[in-house]
Amino acid sequence: MNDQTYGSAYAEEGLERTVRFLVSRGVCRDEAAEIAQGAWVRGWERRHQLRDVGLLLTWINAIALNLLRRHFRDGRRNVALEGRCDVKVCPN
Repeated sequence: MNDQTYGSAYAEEGLERTVRFLVSRGVCRDEAAEIAQGAWVRGWERRHQLRDVGLLLTWINAIALNLLRRHFRDGRRNVALEGRCDVKVCPN
């Protein structure tokens, strides 16, 4: 896949379709746009691995889904525990 073909797929409707794909998975539009952009960048970096140009959008959406999963997994590690427990500990 050459640079121009990839760029055209991205600009014409590819990015928006990836955003809609993520929104359909329950992600808010702003986060979906950020993750979709990251997926297209990662696809650009690895475009030589794509064997069938006709599967570009499917391939990018798979990358986006993996980034989304990583986003949720990493986000859970960073959630503060304050206010999440009903039990109060008081030292004696």
